[in-house]
Amino acid sequence: MATINFMRSVLSLAAVGAIIAPLSAFAAGNPDAGKVMYTECAGCHAFNKNGIGPDHCGLIGRKAGGLATFKNYSEVMTASGIVWTQKTFSEFMAAPMDYVPDTTMEYIGVPDQESRDDLFAYIKKMSDDPKVCPKK
Repeated sequence: MATINFMRSVLSLAAVGAIIAPLSAFAAGNPDAGKVMYTECAGCHAFNKNGIGPDHCGLIGRKAGGLATFKNYSEVMTASGIVWTQKTFSEFMAAPMDYVPDTTMEYIGVPDQESRDDLFAYIKKMSDDPKVCPKK
């Protein structure tokens, strides 16, 4: 009986692990390290205003090419169907020109997963700060 209960416990833990593993595929990231990374973005992007690239306030959850106040999206970005989540952001930022061929974002990318997680954490932190990104 003890062996059966032990086996049930092992199988239950394995099942929970299989469910949780995909949810933890991305780390929380370090927004302080992401702030340093963001200096590479700041030549084209900003929070709460458009530049060469679109405003990053509200980026998370937004459809790529979907910011109405930014008029210079490439057709391929608008048609991409991407919705910005940590997963899509990370995949895109690994190699933007490979992920969305013909994008006008001519940036080689961030090959390191941890750095992409940090950058995402910083963008999320800034987007969640009403002093930086007032709710509209």
